[in-house]
Amino acid sequence: QRDKPCERCQLGRNFRIESEAAKERSLYEVFSQQVPLDTHRSLTFVNLYQDVTEQTKIEKRILDSARLAEIGTIGSSIAHELNNPLGGILSFVQLIKMDMTKDHPYFEDIQSMEEGVLRCRDIVQNLLNFTRNPITDEETQFDLKDVINRALKIVELQTRSRGIEIKLNLKSNDHLFFGHINILSQGFRNLLQVSIDSIVTGK
Repeated sequence: QRDKPCERCQLGRNFRIESEAAKERSLYEVFSQQVPLDTHRSLTFVNLYQDVTEQTKIEKRILDSARLAEIGTIGSSIAHELNNPLGGILSFVQLIKMDMTKDHPYFEDIQSMEEGVLRCRDIVQNLLNFTRNPITDEETQFDLKDVINRALKIVELQTRSRGIEIKLNLKSNDHLFFGHINILSQGFRNLLQVSIDSIVTGK
């Protein structure tokens, strides 16, 4: 019902176009070809519209999965490389602390160093747990609070760098479950990542 080409239409060229209908965004791949007609009228083109919305979503999921797998490999390698030096630093700091009295002028500094190394060790351990193939893990009993804390530590650096503060209000009683703790941890991490992206992009 138009008397001229639609907006963003490129006659004689292949292109992609988005349309929104019923609050859903669709992506079309358009193949435009001139049709040689024996007429004195203006040029005639035929456009073939192919809906590639689902295909694009699948391609994106495959790409995201490959990217996550690569990140997991890199993260695992980094975590393993950090484990040994962190263990050495922690041992020396604790030895120094054992030789000090609490009124020593450097006692608080050494204690802060110990807490920092322990924190780094926990982050590395959580990174190793996250990058491990969750399917290979055995089903175990775990507390849901541990799952949430694992997921938070993975995204903590990202939230801090973006000025996002996450507040926890967990009850003190145990919430025991039986299953794959790493799968659930990754699920919580994905929920947090989607929330962070929504805050940053405003969508």
